[in-house]
Amino acid sequence: MDTRLEPFRFQIVTWQSHKDLLMDVRLEVFVQEQSIDVSEEIDHYDPKCMHMLVSVSENIPVACSRLILHESFGQIGRIAVKKQWRGLGLGGAMIALFGQECLQRGLREIRLSSQVQALDFYRKFDFHPYGEIFIDANIPHQWMKRVFPDS
Repeated sequence: MDTRLEPFRFQIVTWQSHKDLLMDVRLEVFVQEQSIDVSEEIDHYDPKCMHMLVSVSENIPVACSRLILHESFGQIGRIAVKKQWRGLGLGGAMIALFGQECLQRGLREIRLSSQVQALDFYRKFDFHPYGEIFIDANIPHQWMKRVFPDS
């Protein structure tokens, strides 16, 4: 395990039980920092998703993400790390943990909608772009996927 991650607690939570902590991170990163309207940030998937919450010391939330489980693939979304905690590997760790979750469920593919400026970040985790660039919340995005090899 990366020693930079030792002080952090990664936990799978539900929207219903941890909404306030998840929203703390998402509102800071997406609404305040990226100027995404809160009505676009919160959607009908949130109550149905598997959420990951990363916290430090006394349950202070620092990062989060969510996983939508489809019949044949997993879809990671809403990956958010508060500015002061970036560069420590939290985003990559969440991606890896959700990848393991998909594999345990027998899913061989994981997808995400990346902001265009973050494509290189996801390429480091073997995600490959597909399809056309599109606009979501006034930000250019592109779909990416990672296909897991058969064991």
